[in-house]
Amino acid sequence: ADSNSPASPVRDGGKKSKGKKGKGKTTTPATLTVSAATYKQVQGINWIELFCSTGMPKHVPDYSNSLSDTAVKLARAWIENMNNVSAIQASPDDMKGWSSQQIQIFLEEFINHTLPEGTNFSVELLTKMDEAYSFTKSQNSEIMFRWQTLCLRSNMESIIPYVVSFITGQGRMKFIRPLYRAMGMSKVGGKVALATFQQFKNAYHPIARKMVEADLVKIAALHKEEEEEDDGNY
Repeated sequence: ADSNSPASPVRDGGKKSKGKKGKGKTTTPATLTVSAATYKQVQGINWIELFCSTGMPKHVPDYSNSLSDTAVKLARAWIENMNNVSAIQASPDDMKGWSSQQIQIFLEEFINHTLPEGTNFSVELLTKMDEAYSFTKSQNSEIMFRWQTLCLRSNMESIIPYVVSFITGQGRMKFIRPLYRAMGMSKVGGKVALATFQQFKNAYHPIARKMVEADLVKIAALHKEEEEEDDGNY
């Protein structure tokens, strides 16, 4: 309830009362208060009409998703010019007033975008994006996770120290497992992923440690197969 607004009681009670000997103590419901304006709004709702009448409610929420649409539109503008980075005009004002959720949607557009086999977003593109929006400096875990994932998939070597700092500074499996996988699969972070895990594995929860270790063993085996195939082609 708003402490600065007049309050109206919704139900009485809140006092402790002693029961009969041997029955213990009982309590009545605590007093609940709301602002006078809110109380008036609730009293004015026709609940029978709302729940029992046919058709759509008179007041339908706005589901236009204008905020997410703005994030998607900006991301697609970058993606459409991914092969012509110099043509992209970017500035911090592009995301002025954005919530962290909008930034996450922006980054997810890149992560989920299907690229021709064997290609990635260029380091030049990601560098220009970072210069405009300062993703690498973000302290928001959700933004860090998505940005670092995108950079690892694009083999951006400069992101490696930031990934290591993130996955060794906390142990949430929703972050560390995908990032270890992405770093292990990348061309720039495979050895770093193994070395980092060996150094910090005992700091992780046993389940997280087990799952990450299993991922890295599979990735190491995959890399070994690829190397043997490459050697066989010569």
